[in-house]
Amino acid sequence: GYYGMPAAKLPPGRRSPLEEALLQVQSLESLELLDKLVRNAAVQPREEKYRRFRMTNPKISAAIVEVPGCLQALQAMGWIANEAEPEFLCIAPGKYMTMAEVRKIEDAKDRLRKEARSSTATGTAPASAAVKVQA
Repeated sequence: GYYGMPAAKLPPGRRSPLEEALLQVQSLESLELLDKLVRNAAVQPREEKYRRFRMTNPKISAAIVEVPGCLQALQAMGWIANEAEPEFLCIAPGKYMTMAEVRKIEDAKDRLRKEARSSTATGTAPASAAVKVQA
């Protein structure tokens, strides 16, 4: 520390709406897909195909639309429903994704992995671990 003083421990700041929504997502697969969608839009911001996606796509529907927190996270980042084509979610005109959003998704993935590791170390199943029973 400075002049032998201990480092200051500041309380964590308030969470943004995006961070609050990402806390609700308990599926690593969903976070991976969110990461891919947002990263593609951030890396190639003028490419129209990365600025929208069809919510009725079976993979997107299962991993994003039906998972609590995913749509709220996308809306917090600036994705909106397309008025002309309601089955599409698109980035609002004039809005661009940045690596800051990608980093927040990465942080959420790290948090979920850490929770999974700590729960397996203690012997409890994580909230995101779904057990499939075959009849």
